[in-house]
Amino acid sequence: MLYHRDNDFNFESRIFKIADIQERHKVFLNKYFDIILAKLKKILDDYLLEIDKLENVVKKRDFKTVLKLVELYFEAIFESDYNYDKASLIKIYSRKNEHIRYANLIDRFYNDLETSLFEKRKFANDIFERKIIDISSSENSQQPKTKITFSKPTDNQIDRNSLKVTYHYEIGKIASRRNPMDFNFFGGLLKVKCQNNKLVLDELEHMELNIYDKIEYYSSLRLICTELNEE
Repeated sequence: MLYHRDNDFNFESRIFKIADIQERHKVFLNKYFDIILAKLKKILDDYLLEIDKLENVVKKRDFKTVLKLVELYFEAIFESDYNYDKASLIKIYSRKNEHIRYANLIDRFYNDLETSLFEKRKFANDIFERKIIDISSSENSQQPKTKITFSKPTDNQIDRNSLKVTYHYEIGKIASRRNPMDFNFFGGLLKVKCQNNKLVLDELEHMELNIYDKIEYYSSLRLICTELNEE
């Protein structure tokens, strides 16, 4: 069905064979596909140049310029963490010499930005790098033999003292910035595990006193994560 200005917008019916459409599309691809690829390559090259600019600024640690370029070309990172919005980052950066919690968050922001830029660069480069996978060789290869041995567990087989202490559960709970009652409970669990770690205890207290202040709360949480090697 076609309505066109040259026909005074009167209805016109046209019928096309599927084979004809496919053939015309094939001719189109043969003619324009390389042009399309070249244009896409140019877009990616321009994108990689912007990543170069941002990486150079990041290396110089010029924070104000970093935020300007991120806002223009890489604003998605602002959504990747609680305190990564521009306004919060500016406030935290201005206080980075006051306490390690603020300096730590700025360092984490730089690290996350550098990692993200590296991944974006790799993805852009991989698009035009064809990877050939020989399926036949993997299908014909012999599967390694696996030997399963069943043994009867005994009390001496498990050394409970050697089990690694983890903090992921408690940190995950307090990361949602719950009400004071919930924070006391889950924060209390973390305090028990870290009763000999003054930094963690101090930052938990700071979080409790600033439970409704996003900047203070999550700056302390990120410092705790760094201290406990919990991402």
